Amino acid sequence: MPRLHAALFGTLIGLSCVLTACSSDVPPAGTSPSAATPSSIATPSVSASVDPSADPLYLEAVDVYKKYFAEMQKFEAAGYPSKTLPTSMTQYMTAPAIADLQNAVQASLASHAIPAKGSASQLTAIAPNPGVSMGKSVVSARFCVDGRSAKVIDSQTGETLRPGVLAEKEVFFEESTGSLKISDVEAKVVDKCTIA
Repeated sequence: MPRLHAALFGTLIGLSCVLTACSSDVPPAGTSPSAATPSSIATPSVSASVDPSADPLYLEAVDVYKKYFAEMQKFEAAGYPSKTLPTSMTQYMTAPAIADLQNAVQASLASHAIPAKGSASQLTAIAPNPGVSMGKSVVSARFCVDGRSAKVIDSQTGETLRPGVLAEKEVFFEESTGSLKISDVEAKVVDKCTIA
């Protein structure tokens, strides 16, 4: 099954790739990426709970994403200090998701487009995503990530290439070795977050 756009796991570079079409697979700004096969399209889950905000799986997913997000912020604030993702971040992801993000980071480093040191995004809204699954996911959640105060720079010249963006993300989680891990992400650049 083709993976969704790896760079969307990140907060700054990934979404700036949406704006600049870093790869031929990335859609233009304001659109949500989708994979080519029907098996990877988000579909309603038959096991959606009555009160999704109290669902233990949802609460675990939010905890996993917050931990991942904190580690991603450290990595981005350091300006992608290495080609290899830190285990402090990858421990929250499935192996295919790690490979996708690793490829996206390496592509960003190769094109000299990196987060400016000290750049940071904020997680501004979180909501359940009841009844929606992708692949083998058992739960999903929606997140609003505001990276507009951050910027992407040319690592060789220090020149600002573009500002960060405001994005809504739909994040999917699979069970792996007894815990939830991030498996897929769909994201779109927005002018205003619609997640309540």
